Amino acid sequence: MAYQPMLVIGCGGSGGATIQYMMDNLRTELSRKLAKEGHPSIDRLPGAWQFVHLDVPYSADDSEPNRPPGVHEQGGMYVSLAQPGLTWKIVADQVWNKTRHTRPDLTSGWLRLPDKSDPPLSQGAGQERAVGRGVALNSAKTIYEALKTARSKMYAEHGRNELTDLAQRLGESVSPAALVLIVSSMAGGTGASMVLDVPRILASIDGQLGASTAMFLYTSEVFEGIPPQARRGVEANGLAMMGELLATSMGASEADSELLGMLGINPPNTPTMYRRIFPIGSKHGLQGATFGDGKLESIYRAVGVALAGLTASASAVDAFRTRDLGNPSPTPLDERWMGEGGSAGGDPLLWGTFGYARLSLGRDRYGEYVAQRLSRVAVDRLIAGHRDDRGQTSAEMDLTEATDEATRRLIANLGLSPETTDAIALISRQSVGGGEGTRQELIRSMREVAGRQIFTDGQFSGTLAGKAFIRTLRQSMARSKPSIDAELSKVAYAAVFRWHAEFTRDFLAEVEGIATRYGLPVARQVVLGMVTQCASWRQQLSASASSSRLLPFTPDIPDQVAADFDQVAAVSQGHPLQERIMTSIAKRLAGSAEGEMARLIGMVLEDFGPSFAHPLADALALQLRELEQAKGKEPRDSGQSDLKSSLYADWPRPHERVPQRFQGAHNEVVLLKADAFPSTFDGHVAATMHARPSRPSPSEAVDLMVTEILRDRWLGHNDESAQARVILQTVAWVPNGLSFDPENASVFRSKSAARFSCACSTEDIIERARDWVFRADGDFGEYLSVGLAEYLDAGSQEFDERLRGLLNGFESALAQALPLVAINPMAAEKLHRDASELVQVNFKFSAIPFAESNVVRQALGDHLRLRPNTSAVTTSAFENAQNESRTTDFIDVFSAYPPMSPLAFSSLLQPLNSAWLKASSDGAIKAFWNNRRARSLPQCVAMSPGERRAFLAGYVVSKITGRIRGSYRTQPHTKSEPIEVFEEDSESWFAFPNPLLSPFQDAAKQGLDEPAALLEGHLLALAACGHDEDFKLLNAFVTLRHTFGEVIGDGRDFLTANGEFFLRQWLVDGVRPPGAPPAGWDKGLDGQSVDLTSVEGRQQAAVAFLSKNRDDYSEYFKVGDVRANPHFHQFDRYPLLAGIAEDFVWAVEEVLKLVEAITTDATTTDGPMAM
Repeated sequence: MAYQPMLVIGCGGSGGATIQYMMDNLRTELSRKLAKEGHPSIDRLPGAWQFVHLDVPYSADDSEPNRPPGVHEQGGMYVSLAQPGLTWKIVADQVWNKTRHTRPDLTSGWLRLPDKSDPPLSQGAGQERAVGRGVALNSAKTIYEALKTARSKMYAEHGRNELTDLAQRLGESVSPAALVLIVSSMAGGTGASMVLDVPRILASIDGQLGASTAMFLYTSEVFEGIPPQARRGVEANGLAMMGELLATSMGASEADSELLGMLGINPPNTPTMYRRIFPIGSKHGLQGATFGDGKLESIYRAVGVALAGLTASASAVDAFRTRDLGNPSPTPLDERWMGEGGSAGGDPLLWGTFGYARLSLGRDRYGEYVAQRLSRVAVDRLIAGHRDDRGQTSAEMDLTEATDEATRRLIANLGLSPETTDAIALISRQSVGGGEGTRQELIRSMREVAGRQIFTDGQFSGTLAGKAFIRTLRQSMARSKPSIDAELSKVAYAAVFRWHAEFTRDFLAEVEGIATRYGLPVARQVVLGMVTQCASWRQQLSASASSSRLLPFTPDIPDQVAADFDQVAAVSQGHPLQERIMTSIAKRLAGSAEGEMARLIGMVLEDFGPSFAHPLADALALQLRELEQAKGKEPRDSGQSDLKSSLYADWPRPHERVPQRFQGAHNEVVLLKADAFPSTFDGHVAATMHARPSRPSPSEAVDLMVTEILRDRWLGHNDESAQARVILQTVAWVPNGLSFDPENASVFRSKSAARFSCACSTEDIIERARDWVFRADGDFGEYLSVGLAEYLDAGSQEFDERLRGLLNGFESALAQALPLVAINPMAAEKLHRDASELVQVNFKFSAIPFAESNVVRQALGDHLRLRPNTSAVTTSAFENAQNESRTTDFIDVFSAYPPMSPLAFSSLLQPLNSAWLKASSDGAIKAFWNNRRARSLPQCVAMSPGERRAFLAGYVVSKITGRIRGSYRTQPHTKSEPIEVFEEDSESWFAFPNPLLSPFQDAAKQGLDEPAALLEGHLLALAACGHDEDFKLLNAFVTLRHTFGEVIGDGRDFLTANGEFFLRQWLVDGVRPPGAPPAGWDKGLDGQSVDLTSVEGRQQAAVAFLSKNRDDYSEYFKVGDVRANPHFHQFDRYPLLAGIAEDFVWAVEEVLKLVEAITTDATTTDGPMAM
């Protein structure tokens, strides 16, 4: 099993939304897996997995508050196909001018202007597929370059190394074979218009990728719940898209390659550029049960989660490629209904299904709940931690009292007092004793200075008379004064520099503690109050600095000291008088140093307010405003938002119901239900109370947890040296007088004010809370790290109850994992010759960690085997998935039906048919179909080329033989008597859809449009299969096609016995079906009336009729030279038949050959071939 390079392409809004969920869940899932293996999480996905969002708007629409960040914000690529100022007419002109001289038939007729305006494209394609495809074609080179870049990154060495590193950390390998996933809607104006061109453009870059390309397409069904104004044209787009998809699967793709070639893209000319289509609906299973709440966003999220689960599992992606894409044992398809002669084996016409669910303990969700709940408390504390919960005092009083208390604590914790009066007390931060110990240390230091600077003269080494000693001492002091002054300044500077650094560090730590204990308003008031306190200290320092003790050092000796020395005859080393004068000098030096310190400290304290306190208070105020604004934001739509959230309003409140979103996506089944989170949390709080030495109350325990989160320190588990991250100093404070570092004097520091930022946003807090909650040695860590095997330990007291819960969850996961598209089993049986296995879901599983637990393994296996429609593939997959992991805490379930005909998907067809029936009954057919088709007629009719030709030839045969009745010659878009075809076996007339999708333009073109309009109406017959399990409308098309013959082989050959029989029946025997219309053509080649009662007359009339039509149509449409066809014009709804004129002329010629082969003495056959 191996991870694979992957290119994921989202087309339009639906594709982009799905990839947003996919990327977010994939990153989260991989981080979970890595954490289980003891590795750090990842913040971006490997480069070998590329994500591209293609859409019309100039910039990605990331306004949906319920979704994760946009694809581009998560490391993918957003590609806009419409630049500012671009309008639809500009696009249409550009595309038309590139195609008109070569193949105008490929764009004329659908590349038309909207009826009322020329809208700008900056906001999208307006739900019109014709507009969307025009934009995509015009931007084909842009798409090409984007996909080329993404493919290069996918295969680049750097990206592969990232994927290899990830795989190795998870015990997997990497395959060189790439997988391409394309996600789009079938029902919108953008994605649904470009999704067939995207794989073809990709094939021009790498022709090998088509074999491993899967397309996940949202059917119209998923949009049923959105507002009517937002879903305009959804079903009509889906109808057109279905036809184009099926036509492509049956060989109508050459035109796309040719069209792209005219636009500068040269894809290889192969039948299809993708391996399989996976339709997605809002219902699933054989009963068509609604998935979850059926909402659009829920389905986007569920599919994103599913694709993330697929990508994150090496075994799942391997099985997907082998079985779901490969389809090693296709179910035989009855090609009579669709695809006759269209593809070898019919496999391209078999669509896949995809389902996914996850069964997990759900404790990771509980951990997120705890993190968010504690984060809410943390934010409340930061905003209003000073408020009296009893509400008996005003906010102002609470703030004042809390500020006073916090200020006292801060000053005390700094080792100071409001009455501190000297520099030594400030520097030593010893309010008790005034820093006397520091002062004595300074005196001892100054004694050393005196010894070095004054008593180094060799004259002091011997014995001197008292007077001589004083004289020598005065000389030495005078000589040493400059160096003494320098050393005093150095000592004082170093002391104040060190004090400044320690004071600001500790001050910040104290303010941080105040903010996290009392809240930001109190912290701000304390900081501003300290400006006044520092001014008071500065005044006191200034007053004390005038003391004689602190005056600068002078080289004089007091007269009394000199007089004492005069009385001494000899002074030598150690003499009491020498010690006495040494001490006196040291004190004087210390006093001078202290005076210098006082001066420097005064400068620092003067600068404290403007350069430190005010910037800090501003940062605290800014953070407070941001938190208040964040707190006031509206919550997101519950049940639709991502589980993780940094929005305060999303976070759960104590003692209130857990938000719905903690239930997860509808295909995420958990054993620990969200409703149990509050009681589980209370239990953990109680356990915390017993574990802490202080035995806190429940509220105190929560307060402790919040404090640890805010301070980013784990009390009881913490590293006290860890730096708190509540307040960040981004620019250092350099006050006046401290312009260099005494340990590196060569570096000059300009005076600067401090700058701060606060790491207390809701995003900061929730991230710290997650770190705290999920740490392995924390109060919650052990509980959150339990795997399924440990949870289902047979020796536990709760085993029986837990096993029952596991079985219930397993069944729920299986139900939610059913492929996300509804199946009509009766239709499947009709479409496939052997449908017995089609209703059996094949489940696949990720690792199931019960290999060592026979009881659990047996219970799950028995449950699976007793489940209806369990396939042998499923039971084998279950056994193969068993392992012995103790850390696995989830089981992924993937599912698929065997690939089957798209006509078996009720999720695909029923919405289309319902919308058409409503539009036709409301007289809104024109609005329904306008600008929905985005290809020429042969490319949008779900028939193989052979079927299409046989259908037209059957139409010609039926016109001659009276086997078709009714007329298209009605008012546009109105309902009248349907056109019907006669079916021989049942002797019944089968009706075609009525009304049809497209009108004629004028009376002169009515006859030209009729066969083409019927052909286009085939889409309506397909849609009707969603409600009509007998395929009545579709039967009309089969009957008309088989009136000419069956398509065999690769679609170039036909068994025409039916056509010969019906022609002979009329031309030779003069027999027409009961209820047939009168022969409407009785003119010979010379224009004279012909006797249709004779064999010769009927044959003559038939030859004349066919020959004239062949010649007229060939000339009218310039068959053989499409460039000369005068009926292809820009923005023109040309006669529908123009798009299939060549096929129609072929049909007339083939029928003419059959007529000419019938001789007057031919006898009738026993009857038509079985149909």
